[in-house]
Amino acid sequence: WMLVVMWVVEVVLNGLAATVLSDGATSNAEYSFVQPDPSTFSVWIVIFILQAVFVVAQFVGDLADVPGIEEARAWQLGNFATNGLWLVLNGLGSRGFSWWLAVVDIALNLVCLVKLYTVLDVDYTRVDVSWKQKLAIYLSPSSNLPWVVLATLLNISNTLFDPTELDLVEAPIGGPDWAIAVVGLATVIAAFLALTRVDVVYVIITVWALSGIWRNQQPDTDAPWGAEGVSANLELMTIICMAALGAAALTGVVALIIIMARRGSSGERKDSDADRGTGAPVLA
Repeated sequence: WMLVVMWVVEVVLNGLAATVLSDGATSNAEYSFVQPDPSTFSVWIVIFILQAVFVVAQFVGDLADVPGIEEARAWQLGNFATNGLWLVLNGLGSRGFSWWLAVVDIALNLVCLVKLYTVLDVDYTRVDVSWKQKLAIYLSPSSNLPWVVLATLLNISNTLFDPTELDLVEAPIGGPDWAIAVVGLATVIAAFLALTRVDVVYVIITVWALSGIWRNQQPDTDAPWGAEGVSANLELMTIICMAALGAAALTGVVALIIIMARRGSSGERKDSDADRGTGAPVLA
């Protein structure tokens, strides 16, 4: 029941931070170029729903006893707590308190999610795990982790970003060059998980985040740098990375289908051999 309580607290704090504490910004008005457009943050609707599915699954017999679930619950509680606290700290930061305190908290949030992902051994190629477990248990960390990976990088970037350096420094922290590196790092992580664990949900959330960065590099952007400050290189990088992630996800899915088909045919051959071994001799 602690998961239920903490999930409710997290959602309530989200509403409180959005309506009372925050000005709607992830950092102050001086967004770094890692910043996605405002519509991108609607992804939290999906994340909250999949978190709720995870919580409900704890009350379902066979799902409540999957390997590693006890430790996973503890890390999910930590995730709910640190995310809810971040929403408050970030809101206070927008009112002039401390941005770095929010950065520390979201780093702890990331640790909780990495541990949750690894403790559950989220891997959609596993044959010892039912699809019911994959959908009810795996989807929460698969959707939450990629967003917090980029959100952590975003928070650090926004906190360190000094827009006055754009005209003075060739590659300032938080500038277009920095953002290209962040996009590349997020893409490598997502592609690796797509190819090794067929985590398509992780890829989808990453692509959605990258699309938000891409939208902020369009001429009609509402970002502080305006149409004259958009980066063609960053825009191109997001397009390349989104396409690459699409290819990685497709490759992973096709490979999984081939592996499952081979396992199925192998199983049928074993059954056939067993039948032959226990029946009448086969005439040559």
